[in-house]
Amino acid sequence: MSENENFVYTACQGWGCHEHCVLKTYVKDGVIERTERAILKGPRAERHRVCQKGMVVGKLPYIKERILHPLKRTGERGEGKFEQISWDQAIEEITEKMQDSIEKYGPETVMVNTFCCGIVGGVGALETALTLRLIFTSGATRFHFPIIDVAGQWEYNIEDGDGGFTIMSDTDALADAKYLITWGGNPVGWTRAAHTTRTIIDAQEKGMKLVHIGLVYDCTAAKADQFIPINAATDAALALAMAKIVIDEDRVDEDALLKYTCAPLLIRDDNGQYLREADIKEGGDPKTLLCWDKTTNGPAPIGPAESIDRDLEDRTFSSFANYRTNTTVSAEDLDPELDKIVEINGIACKTAFAKLKEHLEPWTPEKQESITGVPAQVAIDLVHEYMDADPGCIYLNDGLRYSNGGQAYRAINLLPILTGNFAKRGGRITISPLGDGETVYLNDTEMTMPDGYENMKGNQVSFDEILESFDHPERQQYRVYLNTYVNPVHAWPNPKVVCDQFLKRLDLMIDIDFRMTDSTAWADYVLPVCTPFEREEILATANTMTLLEAAIEPMGESKPPSFIYSIFAKAMGVGDYFEGMEDADWHRLRLSGGDPKLGGPEPITYERLKEEKTIPLYGAVDDTDVYARKAWKFDTVSGRYEFYCEDLAGAGGGFGTYEEPRLHDPEKLADYPLQMYPGRHRVFMQTQFTEFPELTAIGGDKPRVSLNPATAKERGIKEGDLIEVYNYQGKMTSVATLSEAFPPGMAHVWYAYPKKFHRDNPPTVLSTTLTGPEAHTPMTDEWERINTAKSLAAGVPKALIYNGLDRVETYWEDLCEVRKIEEA
Repeated sequence: MSENENFVYTACQGWGCHEHCVLKTYVKDGVIERTERAILKGPRAERHRVCQKGMVVGKLPYIKERILHPLKRTGERGEGKFEQISWDQAIEEITEKMQDSIEKYGPETVMVNTFCCGIVGGVGALETALTLRLIFTSGATRFHFPIIDVAGQWEYNIEDGDGGFTIMSDTDALADAKYLITWGGNPVGWTRAAHTTRTIIDAQEKGMKLVHIGLVYDCTAAKADQFIPINAATDAALALAMAKIVIDEDRVDEDALLKYTCAPLLIRDDNGQYLREADIKEGGDPKTLLCWDKTTNGPAPIGPAESIDRDLEDRTFSSFANYRTNTTVSAEDLDPELDKIVEINGIACKTAFAKLKEHLEPWTPEKQESITGVPAQVAIDLVHEYMDADPGCIYLNDGLRYSNGGQAYRAINLLPILTGNFAKRGGRITISPLGDGETVYLNDTEMTMPDGYENMKGNQVSFDEILESFDHPERQQYRVYLNTYVNPVHAWPNPKVVCDQFLKRLDLMIDIDFRMTDSTAWADYVLPVCTPFEREEILATANTMTLLEAAIEPMGESKPPSFIYSIFAKAMGVGDYFEGMEDADWHRLRLSGGDPKLGGPEPITYERLKEEKTIPLYGAVDDTDVYARKAWKFDTVSGRYEFYCEDLAGAGGGFGTYEEPRLHDPEKLADYPLQMYPGRHRVFMQTQFTEFPELTAIGGDKPRVSLNPATAKERGIKEGDLIEVYNYQGKMTSVATLSEAFPPGMAHVWYAYPKKFHRDNPPTVLSTTLTGPEAHTPMTDEWERINTAKSLAAGVPKALIYNGLDRVETYWEDLCEVRKIEEA
């Protein structure tokens, strides 16, 4: 370091990539000079690599879009006209307006955003905990509208019971795979540009084969040993054909299936439900499930490998859990039949495995080829290589954002289940790596629920109900919106709904941010929050607890979240829960939990962190497969992994299957034959980082629409032509660029650029809104009904039940057409 220079640990603002990169931020004379990767203490000292975003993010406090003072709207909503006001005026006016709405409609009228992937720490951030504390003490409405990446969550919530034990959430575990299929996502050099990219490339250089299945010849495809292009939204068909080959060639891992999964459980033919003891025996237990025992040649009770023991306090952040109970007990001398068709007391039954064989029977390699475009022999070779690898891993990376994505994930997950890869280190399926080490439980129950779990307040309703309430005065009204750490006008599909039907109709919108965005233009008040470089945060990552410190003093009049949330708390009558608490006090409270990883001979305290900065977690080991060291407990009816879901049997979803995507709608295809594909940009992160000239110089200073040369030629379009992209919802003007990296039949647009970069409209004007009739399917509606009923019956407060699973993702499922236009 040079003279007068020092450094502190901070973290990259681009938290939506989930790389969780910790930085060393160097400061000289009170100004940030540079950022670089951090090497922390502990077993994963070099876990934090840095991409181009991490290299420039130290300039964040100084961007021209920075908000340094409280602002009050002077023009119409959406115009972006503001005047600077004092904090005293902002507090007085906001308090008066919030209290007026609460007096009219109750505390539920205040909606608070809890979608938090855009802040350092994500769900573990202090700001997230303060948001929940406000909701759970005041009775406000938890606003969780964005429906993103739920397809994979839907899959393991149904089959795994939300235990996540068959899913790798730790990127480092990929290093143990001998064969890796990246399916749908684009992790290498793109959405996971730092540590994940390095982990995959290192493993590849050591002999792991990398196969990429996707739509676009992207960075991952370029680095892969094999690229398999597939027709959009047809992934389930390929997976089902591969699963059929595994069974037909008798390559299943029978031991793993019998020990951990529902495979030997008997299923009734008449109603699709698991056979219970009460079905065949008077006075039998209605909870006890049955298999066919080879030893007795008859039905026998079968239970989980281990009983389920979940403490009530563990439910606080488990938003998707079913909380079901099981009373059966495994018999040591039981010898279950895997493949059995039998009639018991007049009830025709099959084992789940036998029923799966029937389900897969039609899915030949040739049939999938007619749907996916993947040659039959390619599918055969692919599954053979996957079976031969030990272990083989599938990395989905939230890459199936279609209305049939949930079922596609279930179909794909049959592959590690059948082959036994799900029970092997480095072989578990990877939906979206969100962690990088052992989970650490901070004292967030006391933090967010100071009156205890049983006395927490708050509510959660669907976005449909919120929109409908404006037209029905007799219903609960939702009129005040606190927009915390999110940019809905930019990010959420269909601004006609987001802006015209929601934001325009509010009585009060308050935006908390450190930069001007497309969303701040719609706020009545904008409150300047500190950047991550101007305040403290505690962060558990890479088996290490680190204190992220302020590199510089807060610029202008920006304030830490603890100050801002105390304003809202006082306005809502719960100021005592926030009174006298600054960031350091909250950190002390959060570190006072009973997690043994924070204990040991010398517990991790705030004071110790201030001195040492970064401390290895007590008892943490350098083991990349955390779940291999945990008991296998599935929170399901059977206590096993249920690739067959009896709850969805009536809706045709007992097994994961192929559903026709909305892309195949013949009426829309007649006028709009192209798939509109909003891609994420490698040098930006969701709606962030376009403020940096260094990154727009790399990624392009203007967004363009990419077309395959064949698609462009059919329409008389050449490189650089001005074009209009349009469909049944809107239109946008852009410039065409031609590339064979994109398949024929696609119009590729960039998601990251805000409205000011576009000639007229951003691509979200062409996107299906994630609410209303088009955002539902019979399958997801049925699952949401069942899941909500069971959660409520188990005593889970509604504010903790995630309301996003009743909708489907349609980000890549909108159709469009393009045409050349003459530039004036």
